[in-house]
Amino acid sequence: MRKSDLFIVERSCSNDTVNPEEEARRDKQVYEEERGNNNDAQKWKRLLNTKLDLITEKARKEKKLRFTSLAHLLNEDFLAQSYHELKKRRVAGVDGVEVEEYGQHLEENLSRLVGKLKEKKYYPKPLKRAYIPKGDGKKRPLGIPSAEDRVVQMGIGRILEAIFETDFLGVPYGFRPGRSCHDALRKFDEVVMRKEVNWVIEVDIKGYFDHIHDREKVSDETESHACMATGNQESSSY
Repeated sequence: MRKSDLFIVERSCSNDTVNPEEEARRDKQVYEEERGNNNDAQKWKRLLNTKLDLITEKARKEKKLRFTSLAHLLNEDFLAQSYHELKKRRVAGVDGVEVEEYGQHLEENLSRLVGKLKEKKYYPKPLKRAYIPKGDGKKRPLGIPSAEDRVVQMGIGRILEAIFETDFLGVPYGFRPGRSCHDALRKFDEVVMRKEVNWVIEVDIKGYFDHIHDREKVSDETESHACMATGNQESSSY
């Protein structure tokens, strides 16, 4: 069996000789020692980010590598960092708990959350449905998650982003790290003003996720590259 960095193992390899829970405990112990030796929160944050950077580098170099045993990254410190990246002034979900309120007892809440994740007892709460007006007079439906679900989504999103960001071309700007609509407008201005352009076409895919016919293909592509390994996966860390 060939074991890759950060307890990321290839799916095709046998894990019979590996105890994922023991590996996760050793991994956590190393980080606890590092944190105990240095009280600088910024350095601890850099340690966590370095782990994601190594995953990104692995994804960039080995396109066919399937990542497993990633769930152990969702520990208290990683989720605390994910919480602090959330926008605080958001509408509460179905449980009525706002993000700021959740953060008032953050350590206790995250400890309880990680316990549920480890025991496979975490289930997202139903989305709170809301509607916002559109320019054409119609309304756009929104699904508002609970504060705790936002934390989990942010944490998992950061891990998946570390893996899949390397697969994107340079042209998309939407919902990508370090990019914004202003960057897209600057690039658009650069192309239109400095290069020969005959056509400018605006395309909007109406209700894309409501009408996509190849959901299975998208799901299979995601599963082939990354697996959080919190459920029935032989290399699960939880």
